[in-house]
Amino acid sequence: MQSAEQRRRAVLWALRVARQTALDPNKQERRLLARFILGQLTLDEVLQRLEQSS
Repeated sequence: MQSAEQRRRAVLWALRVARQTALDPNKQERRLLARFILGQLTLDEVLQRLEQSS
């Protein structure tokens, strides 16, 4: 994804879909998503960090 706005829209959409389900992200996952929106992490890096923490 190219811009922070595109990443933000994609994350917000995913959060709406996951709301009040088992997929609703916890605090750590939300922090990683915030870093993805800012362009500090790629999706692959987010997934890698999630795998390392489990």
